[in-house]
This record gives sequence, structure tokens and C-alpha cells, in this order.
Amino acid sequence: MATGVLVVGIGKGTRVMADHLKGPKKYEATFEVGYTTDTLDAEGKVTNTTSSPLVLSPSILDGFRGPIMQVPPMYSAIRKDGRRLYELAREGKGYSDVVVPARPVHVHELAV
Repeated sequence: MATGVLVVGIGKGTRVMADHLKGPKKYEATFEVGYTTDTLDAEGKVTNTTSSPLVLSPSILDGFRGPIMQVPPMYSAIRKDGRRLYELAREGKGYSDVVVPARPVHVHELAV
């Protein structure tokens, strides 16, 4: 699961928080391949498995670098029509029920 630093603004400091949070972010991840879960994370129920080996060649990774459009997962805190996506997902709603627009992101570096 995600770990990191939680930035908290107190008093007048809340006014300048947006300035401090601008800019690129760095993520490091460890992951397993070969299965899918209903929540798209390690805590969900496994819904599909595969025995096909995953080959991560440089040419495959090229498609994930640079500017891309990313659709947020249904189990996220992003709001849609005033409600959190995870609330809708827990009610059994999915992408066929809720239109979640893709968001622009820029992947500066990706390595395996």
C-alpha cells in the first residue's frame, strides 16, 4: 500500500501549501504480475490470473513514458458528481456506470 509524507498546513501556512506541492513527484513501486483484482490493488479479490510470462522490454516501456492520459481507478478518492469514486465502486458501480474522464500525466522516467 502507499506510504509517504503527509503535508499539513496550519493557520496562514494553508495559503501557501499549493505552491509547495507543485512540480513533479517521484514514485517507486514493487509489484507482482500475473493476476488482476477487483480493486486494482493487492487488497482486492483476485478476479483473473495468467501464467503467461511478462516480458518488459524497453520498447514496451516507451509507450508509458512522456505525456499520457490516465483513467483513475474506481477505488480512488477522486470526486465525480460530488461523490468519491470509491463510494460508487463499493455500491457495485463500475466504468460502465460512471464516466471517469482521463487525466493528463507526464511520466518523465520509467525503469525496471
